Amino acid sequence: MNHKKSLLIIDDDDDIRRSLAIIFRKKGYETEAVGTGRKAIARVQVKSFDLVLVDIKLPDMQGLDLIVPFKKIRPDMVIILITAYASLETAVRALDEGVSAYITKPLSVEEVLVIVRQALEKQDLVFEKRQMEREKIQLEKIGALGTLTAGIAHSMNNPMMGILNFIQYCIKHTAVDDKRYTVLQDAERATLDCIDIVRKLLIFSCIKPEEEEYTKTHCAVLITRVLGFFTYRIETEGVSVSVHDVEGTPEIWIKVSDIQQVFLNLIGNAFDAVKKKSRKQIYIDVCSRDDHVQITVADSGIGVAPENISKIFDPFFTTKPVGQGTGLGLSVSRGIVEDHGGTISCQSELDAGATFTIRLPTKRQAVN
Repeated sequence: MNHKKSLLIIDDDDDIRRSLAIIFRKKGYETEAVGTGRKAIARVQVKSFDLVLVDIKLPDMQGLDLIVPFKKIRPDMVIILITAYASLETAVRALDEGVSAYITKPLSVEEVLVIVRQALEKQDLVFEKRQMEREKIQLEKIGALGTLTAGIAHSMNNPMMGILNFIQYCIKHTAVDDKRYTVLQDAERATLDCIDIVRKLLIFSCIKPEEEEYTKTHCAVLITRVLGFFTYRIETEGVSVSVHDVEGTPEIWIKVSDIQQVFLNLIGNAFDAVKKKSRKQIYIDVCSRDDHVQITVADSGIGVAPENISKIFDPFFTTKPVGQGTGLGLSVSRGIVEDHGGTISCQSELDAGATFTIRLPTKRQAVN
């Protein structure tokens, strides 16, 4: 684990509390110290500590009585008991309730440091194992889905090509000044997008079709095109969409259909996020930042819970109801953006909307 480990020391003895805090800070730990159980619970509720050292005798309660509330608030937090009143019964109870270690007074600094280090190393191993298990499950899901999508893609490809041929035939035999001409052009573009989705399904299932070429394009043009797909929702759902294209923002080399799919995913998610809000607003900004073009999609929607921010780009993770989301949109979008040498990130709070930021390099990326 790369982050600085955080410790909470809970002991009513001022000297012990201060001494331990000084020792652990010198060893590079982020350390806090309190003297009562109530203060400890209050701190654990607002801060995610990696480990707590708890004296078994506190002025307002028994240290053992903190184990259950601590585990309820922070299930993965390491708890180590300190006591001058060692007994087999107390030790058994503590270990049964989830305490990692049991240290008796008088304290040996070397012993405490070793026990804390070993407990945190074990915690890291547990986290790593859990992450590996999650990744294994995701890979198994992706493998199964790949087999399914291959069949679906092949079944869809021929009918979509037939539809495209019919539309292009109608365009050929329709006058340019006929009001149906632009409608047919929109239908052609939408059908080509569907065919491109089939192409992506084939890529996903490891059946590689012809690779799309990079084209020098202005991102604002793609955003305008994508917003055209949402005209009906803008009108019927009362959504206000603002687009700010900063003058001088350069064209960049991109795979047009791929980046358009990213915009489609983000803007579609924004529409879903504001659907149940009284204030339905979506803000899109395109500007130049150093050697990148930055695209921001922000909404006034329901937001993302803090514990989900790190998961939203994982395959199959979704907070939408069953049947309304696959959990693949953001994962695929991140893959596309990273293939272009860019980055995508999210900032959000519950009930305070979400802001997705994409940064794409202005220089053409080397073809892999």
